Amino acid sequence: MFLKLNLIRKISPIIISFLILFSGLLATFFAWNYNTKLLNFQSLARFDFLTKNAISSLENKENRNLDVLTDVKALVLSQDTDNNIITSKTFKNFVKELDIYSKYPFISSLDFIKNPFNLVSSTYTSFNKKDNSFSIIAPVYTKDKKYLGSIQENIDTGSFLSDIFLSQPEFQNMDFEIYIVSPDKSESLIYDTNPSLHAKEKDTSFLQNRSEISFADMKWSVYSKALPQDILGLTSVRFKNYILIFGFIGSLSLFVINLSLATSRKRAIDIAEIMTASLKRRTEDLEITKENTEAERRKLNTILSSMGECLVAVSSDGRIILMNQMAQATLRIAEADSYGKKIEEVLILVKDGKTLPENEYPVYKAIKGQDISRIYFQDNVFLKDSEGRVFPVVLSAISTLGKNGGAEGVSVIIVFHDISVEKAVDEAKTEFVSLAAHQLRMPLTAIRWYAEMLISEDVGKVNEDQKSYLNEIHQNNERMVNLVNQLLSVSRIRLGTFKIEPKAINLNEIVDSVLGELKPMITKKKMNIVKNYKDDLKPFNADADLMRVVFQNLISNAVKYTPEGGTITISMEYDKDFSIRVSDTGYGIPKKDIGKIFTQLYRAENVKEKDVEGTGLGLYMVKSIVEQAGGMISFSSEENKGTIFHVSFQKTGMRAKSGTKSLS
Repeated sequence: MFLKLNLIRKISPIIISFLILFSGLLATFFAWNYNTKLLNFQSLARFDFLTKNAISSLENKENRNLDVLTDVKALVLSQDTDNNIITSKTFKNFVKELDIYSKYPFISSLDFIKNPFNLVSSTYTSFNKKDNSFSIIAPVYTKDKKYLGSIQENIDTGSFLSDIFLSQPEFQNMDFEIYIVSPDKSESLIYDTNPSLHAKEKDTSFLQNRSEISFADMKWSVYSKALPQDILGLTSVRFKNYILIFGFIGSLSLFVINLSLATSRKRAIDIAEIMTASLKRRTEDLEITKENTEAERRKLNTILSSMGECLVAVSSDGRIILMNQMAQATLRIAEADSYGKKIEEVLILVKDGKTLPENEYPVYKAIKGQDISRIYFQDNVFLKDSEGRVFPVVLSAISTLGKNGGAEGVSVIIVFHDISVEKAVDEAKTEFVSLAAHQLRMPLTAIRWYAEMLISEDVGKVNEDQKSYLNEIHQNNERMVNLVNQLLSVSRIRLGTFKIEPKAINLNEIVDSVLGELKPMITKKKMNIVKNYKDDLKPFNADADLMRVVFQNLISNAVKYTPEGGTITISMEYDKDFSIRVSDTGYGIPKKDIGKIFTQLYRAENVKEKDVEGTGLGLYMVKSIVEQAGGMISFSSEENKGTIFHVSFQKTGMRAKSGTKSLS
């Protein structure tokens, strides 16, 4: 029983498919048969209509010619009311004067004839088989029944009939043959619109018709013939074929589709079961992934909450999307209150008493450069919290938009912390250095004085060995004095107590003075000094002491770090701003040291090996002076080829700054 049911299940879809095919073919046949009968009826009706229309047009044209001839006769009689004498010549003059051919353009020619053998009472027609033409003759009588003659209109049969059948588009797809019927019932062909077809011959594939009309005293037979597609159009006739083709294709398609659906049902069920099982496994995997993600999120929240650093995550348009607890406590704002706000509204950075402009914010620098932007300890940047408290910070803005992209929605991670304690310690250290330097200055000065007295033998004679020892003491003491002076200058820079008092000064004199101090070393190393500036250089508005410190450090470094026979070039010029350049052909700066060259007490590795004196404070001092005076400093260098330092100020000069101490 089970096997029978299973067999029925397998066979049933095939039977149903064949039933669908049979039903479709049967419906197609009935539709085709109905459409065939409908087309036959339509084509026959249309053919009958066109045939009757052609015959009607022929009869109307005949009657029109007869009416026109009667009108001409009346006009002629009206022109000859006096003597009732009409000749061929006077008739032609009448026709010309009355402009008959212009009024009736379809009249080919008119003649006036007098033939007593043709006395008739009414108009009649005469056909000439020889030239296939016919004439319409109308007798002319006076009011008293006197015969004057006849007016004869000559008509070319071909032109007469062509004007009917060829000038009208609806007759151009049909064939018309016109025959004159003799008294003995024989027919003579006088006109054929399509000689390639013979309308008179029987042909079952054509629609055919014969009509008989009277033309004056003549009888004409009119045979018409046409194909159904010429009457209804090719598309209409082929429509039944389209029904047959598309019906067959549709039935066959339904058969194939149904058979395919039936045979693939089991396969679809199997696939559905496999997909269901796969979906179930994926759902379980997603649940596990969700649990793992939730665990990772809790772990991340724990890490962020326990961080000692303040952390803020920012989107690509600079809006806050995450803030850890340390950042909330430092900024004194809840995460919910900061979410979605622009970073500059919450993280308010202040430098020199002014809020940083947006283009200087580390966040936007990091987004633009897809890199890390930092605020360092020495940048003296402060942060204002939501309650108005201002404190110093160090900050790093790290872009997550690298080659592999960042976390979804996160473009920059900001890490910062309050360095108020570190700043206080640094200031205390700086003050201690300043105090120690002051305390060392007096004994070192005393040592220098006494050493100079001994060397100059103001207190007695000394031998050469003793003088050599005293010179060594004096030189090392000078180094100590120079170091103490630089430490004092650095402490004043860091504490911000030094003042800037710009006034118009002659920079040529300062450069010459510095070169004079360095002349012994320049001469000893046989160096070439190039002054690339005008002797009458326009005075520059600057602090003379500070500019002296700048030139002393830049030129002395060039002299110290350039080997014998090298060239040092000093350039000064007014362009878009006031520019100073000091270049040398010395040892250069290694690439790995370029980022640290302005750091305190730092000296490049390649010059440490050269046994050249230096404290590592000079360039730090120059950078601090230039930037606090409103200028910029930069350099370019290539190892073993030389270095160029570039300092620029606005044409208006240094920016003034109040303070209690001066640098010298």
